[in-house]
Amino acid sequence: MNEIQMKTSMSATGKSGFIKLEKRKKNLENTTSNIRMKHMEKVYRNENPNMEIIKKSTEEEKGKEFSYFIGPEYLGYHASLSAPFIHAFELETLAPYIKEGSKILDIGSGSGYLEVAFSKLMNEKGLVVGVEHIYELYKLGRKNIAKKNKHLLESKKIILANQDGRKGFKDYAPYDVILVGGVAMYPPDELLEQLANGGTLYIPIYSQTQNITLFHKDENGQITKEIVGHQIYPPLTSTKNQLAGL
Repeated sequence: MNEIQMKTSMSATGKSGFIKLEKRKKNLENTTSNIRMKHMEKVYRNENPNMEIIKKSTEEEKGKEFSYFIGPEYLGYHASLSAPFIHAFELETLAPYIKEGSKILDIGSGSGYLEVAFSKLMNEKGLVVGVEHIYELYKLGRKNIAKKNKHLLESKKIILANQDGRKGFKDYAPYDVILVGGVAMYPPDELLEQLANGGTLYIPIYSQTQNITLFHKDENGQITKEIVGHQIYPPLTSTKNQLAGL
């Protein structure tokens, strides 16, 4: 309800009516909050132990209340930190393809959150490369990771790069898992080329709706795809386009 509606209601019903309206509004907010909490608790009760990693790291970073928030958090530069349940879905989906010693490429590393989560899934015994094309967000990711996991940067278990993620990062290719945090019409050829035989690429593909798609490369280099869900992701685009209008 907007301010004009609130004032109209107050003039029509008097002070008592306004108080009742405020109470109803508060009850609605509480109900919405409870729905969010119940939804996230349902996700976290999943038997997959990855959910506990997500819950713990989110609570440490943003506080317990935020860990149940169902929406994204704006980071600036037309970029957002995905809602916890999105990160939970990404990690749960990719966990079967990750093992100790895996090499993982994250396109659109942003806050650096997933880099740490991926590393923890491998018991810090693999390599995670995060690519972020917005320099300020690249610095933010390094700062966030260094707060409680500086050793992962120092030991090069996590490496961050500031460049166009659509081109991947050839220096450490091929990768066992590649995650793309932006929707595209088709997977960039560079990413498919940098995917190891036996590897999996996670990317939202736009086709009337956004299809979260896994591209699997078999041991002979043949590609098959699998649609595993639907969600809303920002576009996989250039730095110029993303910063347009700022």
